[in-house]
Amino acid sequence: MALIRSLFRGREDVFPRRWESARTGKAGYAPACSNEWVRGVCGKPKIKCADCPHRAFLPVTDSVIERHLRGRHTVGVYPMLAHRNASPQTQTAPVVGGIAICD
Repeated sequence: MALIRSLFRGREDVFPRRWESARTGKAGYAPACSNEWVRGVCGKPKIKCADCPHRAFLPVTDSVIERHLRGRHTVGVYPMLAHRNASPQTQTAPVVGGIAICD
């Protein structure tokens, strides 16, 4: 796990998770939130995540990385670190919408 973390460094306090609409086929990445789709808390689809007063970002954990490696979900890396510099490992990765895609 330490090797993977050293190769794909980025923000530790939040990570983007890939989503795909079964209805439209549209796909993208959004910050992982512990309140996503929680009835009475999450205002999706009427309220965008960026405007939600209940957003609670999930941090990167070994469990998140393990589920990604096992193919249970796809996550990305926000390459900007706390001091507003990109990590060297993600500087050469393709960036889509501010998310480094490190497959």
